[in-house]
Amino acid sequence: MPTTLLMLPPQTPTTRAWASRLAAALPELAIVVAETEADAARAVGETDAAFGTMPDALLRDARRLRWLQAPQAAPPAGYYTSALIAHPVVVTNFREIYNDHIGAHIMAFVLAFARGFQHYLPRQLRCEWRREPLDTGVTHLPEATALIVGVGGIGAEAARLAAAFGMHVIGVDPRRREAPPGVLKLDGPDALDGLLPLADFVAHELARIAGQGPDQERPALGDLVAVVLDVVGKPERVERADRPVEVREGRFHQS
Repeated sequence: MPTTLLMLPPQTPTTRAWASRLAAALPELAIVVAETEADAARAVGETDAAFGTMPDALLRDARRLRWLQAPQAAPPAGYYTSALIAHPVVVTNFREIYNDHIGAHIMAFVLAFARGFQHYLPRQLRCEWRREPLDTGVTHLPEATALIVGVGGIGAEAARLAAAFGMHVIGVDPRRREAPPGVLKLDGPDALDGLLPLADFVAHELARIAGQGPDQERPALGDLVAVVLDVVGKPERVERADRPVEVREGRFHQS
């Protein structure tokens, strides 16, 4: 009996194309593209692997299921139901496939803040010509320090890009022990308060450092230019993560 992969609904042109490519690359794999919940229900009993979101009603009949691939790097709240947690299936996600996109996104903000765009772009929209005082408003990146809080796949890519711009990059991570390329110094979370005053920029992967969110009390932060939050795909883990973050009196604030 061949191994069966069930592509759970809803389908998109992308998931249908993935199924076609898999079928061509692995002809020994039986692939079921379920367009509806009824289609999935008919196939799930003979399924060895699945892609997508598995409702509890289907999971009860998934007798052979050994592998479930989540459709996101960070599945939404409620994905891991009690029934799924209790099931022997192994669940994997898209960890690290967005490293390049989000790493570039972080650096876009670093470059914008380094050149004072947060001041100039709003003024441009208001047709207002007003410069910052002479010798202010610009941060020369080769003389700046970036602190990466959470050096996972995205944090490591952001560090690599920051180092390419000549920045002095330091990092904090609870699991990683060896500094990836571009990170000059890597410490555990206990070192965070001591490193924050050294940073001109902080890239904070909130989901990676539990309990180190923007509402935590932090020490005096000196001449901090910007805090860039990586919360892409994880909005349920951070309250009001879509709001700008400011630093006032040594404390992160969301406005």
